[in-house]
Amino acid sequence: MAFSGVHIVYGMLQNVSESSDVFGGALWSETMAAPGVTALAATKATARVDAFSILPTFDVFVAIGNAPNAAQSPRHLVLAGERVLLPCALGDKVAWVAA
Repeated sequence: MAFSGVHIVYGMLQNVSESSDVFGGALWSETMAAPGVTALAATKATARVDAFSILPTFDVFVAIGNAPNAAQSPRHLVLAGERVLLPCALGDKVAWVAA
């Protein structure tokens, strides 16, 4: 059966040049088939810029914060199949709803 939902990875942005960063060093991941909030939060375990990598299989609205609500502004529109990297702070979680 094919996956349907949102795959979220928490890790760090690694600088590879003055104008380019790549996502690496995954610390945890969570796959969510239904809208909601991640069970895990950002631990800010690195000295680098921490971020969430978000990949949905359908268009979604995403919010990041200590108590995120993807049904209200501010939120990001993430299109199906498009991976986005969103910086985060200690204690941040990800919430999503279908767009």
